[in-house]
Order: sequence, then structure tokens, then C-alpha cells
Amino acid sequence: NRIEDMTDQAPVAIEITNLQFAYDGNVVLRDVNLRINAREMVSIVGPNGGGKTTLLKLMLGLLEPTAGEVRIFGQAPADVRTMMGYVPQHANFDPKFPITVRDVVLMGRLGRCRLLGPFGREDRARAAEALATVGLEDLSNRGFAELSGGQRQRVLIARALAAGPEILLLDEPTSSLDAAVENQFHELLDRLSRILTVVLVSHDIAFVSCGVGKVVCVRGTVAVHPTAELSGELISDLYGRDLKLIRHDHDCQHRGGTEVGPSEHPQ
Repeated sequence: NRIEDMTDQAPVAIEITNLQFAYDGNVVLRDVNLRINAREMVSIVGPNGGGKTTLLKLMLGLLEPTAGEVRIFGQAPADVRTMMGYVPQHANFDPKFPITVRDVVLMGRLGRCRLLGPFGREDRARAAEALATVGLEDLSNRGFAELSGGQRQRVLIARALAAGPEILLLDEPTSSLDAAVENQFHELLDRLSRILTVVLVSHDIAFVSCGVGKVVCVRGTVAVHPTAELSGELISDLYGRDLKLIRHDHDCQHRGGTEVGPSEHPQ
């Protein structure tokens, strides 16, 4: 496994240089320079329309830069898509369709397995391993539609993990989760970031302030800040308006022992 062979001096997983992107001549992102190391957990934050989703699509190779370049482990994103796992904000599915949790996770093996015939032994083993990683191995035969929002989110992560990626990209993973489930989600992402590069898009500054070492602020361009620098003033500047900040009493702690104070998020 390539990840397990990495040294303590982790290589660059994602590198963006002098990037610009425009839709029909309208510039969405400009002068973007960003470097994310392997086994680093990073959050992308910013206002609606600021370019967060566009930046994610550029990393995935679904869009091509107008200028500049994106490199994933030194290669073009389109050439190494199998190295990236993507977890969408919402799962579009027919609740009446009788698909099980195992079936959903096995979808992550499409493109890795043989073109014809049923999934093989290795595919099923990888799916079972992915479910165990997210703590849902006991629900493998349960109907996907029967699960809670938090459980569905973990199944989608397992689907991405089943493909054996080295980078995991998540779009608004906490949008439908309550506070209790968010704590479990924190623990899961923290464990995954020890073996994978984790990049998550989030509006939830309170969530970002726990466990994420670096915050990528996107508003037309990109500014990178250590999580410890998050403040009401910085958030107000980012979102372009005065915000009401709610302070929480729960404690957060980064890996490495750096303690983060009470978290804040915009309302």
C-alpha cells in the first residue's frame, strides 16, 4: 500500500499553482496557490458563490483551469482519479429501491473490478473492510433507505474507501448531522487522516475548529490559515458581513496536543 510506505516527511498530495478559473468569461477563482501534504486534514470554507465547489471539482479533475495547474501527487487529476475518493453532500437515490448497505459500498469498486460478472472476492473483502472502518459492519444487510442521516453519510464514506483512495474529498459532510453524531464523525475523520489526505468543504466553523489543522478560505481567491487563527473578525471578513457568533462549551483538541478554545460558527 502506497500510503503505508510513506515516510514521516509526507509528500505533497495536492498542489495548485497560479490557478485561475472562469465560467463563460466570469472569473470565479484567481491567483490560487495551495499545497496540501499527504495525511493532512484540511477544511475549505467560504461564502456561497465564493468558489469552494469549483475548487473541489478542479481537484477532482472534473473542471480544467483557465490558467495555472492542479497536480495530484505530481500528476494531472484526470490521470489519477482512482487515487481520490469523493463523498457528495447528498445521496440521490430512490427510497423504494431495495438496495442494501453492502450494495452501496460495493459501488465504490466499480472501475476497479472486472467489467462483466458479479463482484469478486477481493471486491467484497474491500467493501467489508470499508464498512468496518466506519463502524457499520453489522448493518451490511440493512436497506440503505432505513438508515439515519449520519449512518448514510458513513456508508458513503465507506463507498469511497472501498476504492482504496489516497485522498478523501468530502462536500459538506455535516450538513444533516446533529451534534452527537458530529462528535462521532470527528473521531472517524481524525482516524482516516492518519492514513489518508482528508479535504472537506464545510460551512460549519464550529466543526472546522475541532481536529482540522489548516483552513483554506475561499472567496474568489484563496487564503490559508492555521485553525488557531480563526476569529470572529476573520470569519466576518471572509463571509463579507457581520455575523452572530455562538460560543460552545465543548473542548476540542488537535492531534499533537494543541488545544483549541471554545469554537465559533456563523449564524
